Amino acid sequence: MKLLDSFQLKNLFLKNRIVMASMGTNLADTEGFITDEMIAYYVERAKGGAGLIMTELVTVDFPFGNGIERQLSIDNDKYIPGLQRLTHQIHRYGSKVFIQLNHAGNRAKPEFTRGSVPVSASSIPSSISKIEPKPLTGEEISNLIGAFGRAARRAQEAGFDGIDLHFAHGYLICQFLSSFTNKRTDRYGGNFENRVRLALEVLERCRCEVGKDFPISTKVVGQQYVKGGITLLETKRLCHLLQQNGIDAIQVSGGDPESPDRLPVPPMYSRRGCYTNLAKSIKKTLNIPVIAVGRINNVLLANQVIESGKADLVAMGRAFLADPDFPRKALEGKLKEMRMCIGCNQGCRGRDRTRYLTVGCVLNPRVGKEKEGPEIAPAGIPKHVLVIGAGPAGMEAARVAALRGHKVTLIEEQRSLGGQLRLAARPPGRGEFRHLIEWYQNQMTKLVVKLLLGRKATADFIHSLAPDTVIIATGSRPLFPELEGLKQVKLAHASEILEKKVQIGQQAVIIGGGGVGLETADFLASKGKKVTVIEQLPEVGHDLEGSTKKALMARLARKGVEILTGTTIVKVEIGTLTIQWNGSKREIAFEDPLIIATGAEANLDLYESLKKTEELKNIDIHVIGDSFSPRLLREAIFEGYGTSQNI
Repeated sequence: MKLLDSFQLKNLFLKNRIVMASMGTNLADTEGFITDEMIAYYVERAKGGAGLIMTELVTVDFPFGNGIERQLSIDNDKYIPGLQRLTHQIHRYGSKVFIQLNHAGNRAKPEFTRGSVPVSASSIPSSISKIEPKPLTGEEISNLIGAFGRAARRAQEAGFDGIDLHFAHGYLICQFLSSFTNKRTDRYGGNFENRVRLALEVLERCRCEVGKDFPISTKVVGQQYVKGGITLLETKRLCHLLQQNGIDAIQVSGGDPESPDRLPVPPMYSRRGCYTNLAKSIKKTLNIPVIAVGRINNVLLANQVIESGKADLVAMGRAFLADPDFPRKALEGKLKEMRMCIGCNQGCRGRDRTRYLTVGCVLNPRVGKEKEGPEIAPAGIPKHVLVIGAGPAGMEAARVAALRGHKVTLIEEQRSLGGQLRLAARPPGRGEFRHLIEWYQNQMTKLVVKLLLGRKATADFIHSLAPDTVIIATGSRPLFPELEGLKQVKLAHASEILEKKVQIGQQAVIIGGGGVGLETADFLASKGKKVTVIEQLPEVGHDLEGSTKKALMARLARKGVEILTGTTIVKVEIGTLTIQWNGSKREIAFEDPLIIATGAEANLDLYESLKKTEELKNIDIHVIGDSFSPRLLREAIFEGYGTSQNI
């Protein structure tokens, strides 16, 4: 596998061609210093076999350039000792590490910058901060260039193997490069030569500070995919100038936060390797190494990118969250053991920053908590653990319990594993949930978990198995709204539509505009149905991660799905729905059945039955996942993990 071959980047020896892409973690402290938690996070990826690690974006102007709440800083010498601890620990495991230098520009929020107004090339606000930024003056630009140079010098002193200049994804330098955000009329705006001036001057200053032998790479956007934004032709011209001015490697990404559906962190709807052709096109014009990035989530695809000549190295970010050890597993030929990123974006990009501030991964509860110690600790007293329900919560509980040395039996009423994951994989563009099911299937086999599929768990049957501990993960059941006339019409829950259990007419109406309702609309629209989604709230998709929602809404718009928000259902009659919408009443025709996607309620029937069974009163019983409370995939897997860790 060519991906695993060593590579020479300037004077730097890399043990393989796998680059850990830059990802924000929020693991720094509030003053921009590195923490033990951040060091443990990076060390785990170095142990896993990364050839080159790109740190998260690090501000050269704290806190005014912060793009996240707890951003690492390098704008003062006081940060060097902490950064030295990071590089020393990473080097212990044979990985090299570049620090990514950045300024957020108009993507900075006042709550991250202690109230200061964001700055940019021009007064164009971003959709992230929604605040009109202050255009930088000539003097401020000069100071900014100096800040990048001093940061480069500190990085060298801190023991980094190189620096990476972030010129992509709508951050400050990109704001100067793009006509979309650069409306200046001075020497830093207007024509192409003026718009690239800041990037070239930043590179020149950094090179002066670190010398000719110290590696400098950059991240560029191959195409911005916004009206008036950076084109592939412009990026080729930029890369040629960067090469002439001493850049040593170029990472080619794509998309922009302002793009309708081409985003810097591509969701599951984006094809795998979606930006690798941009890298291929740019590589043809250069004679320095090119790094490809963009939803490359498995080593086979990464290797194909290398072998096909699209790039010299491959950057993979979320893959290192889902499974930090995947390079080592690839080297050992254990491909089936790799836990592959599915592009859900729920735990990494889309974490709720009020509940889950720090970096996370839906599939890997350990992310951001590496400092807490070994992943799985052996059980003190092995027990017989009975898990009921083979959805994500139940499968994770069974996996962790088996890893800890317990004897595990997993009962599932259906004849296959997966639970709600099987439904989640049915809408268009969501098929990668099946990879998670397959991984769990392999884990159950490897860990010798006893599977009882197609079996209904009753109190008597559970008693006959004589478990020490019972984990109930039986999921949820549909919740139907109370509406006038609803009992008169034929109803179907969204899950029945996705499972193809019922026939649907040409005119489909879905009540409920959460993620399930929207994905069901996509499912039906892809079959040529005329679909209307009714939502009481002022906005649909409130439970969807931002980039996923953005891509899905673009899909629904292209397919002509009508979405009515702020809607009150007045009456339901056979074939007609009367609603109050936009200040007036309206009738909407539908063909049977009327589709309901208004949520779910916990299924506690088995738990209540077990609590009433005298013979089972002394058994330790846990209720997890949707059986406890219907929520997202993250909560299901985390509760399965945490519950079995404590048995």
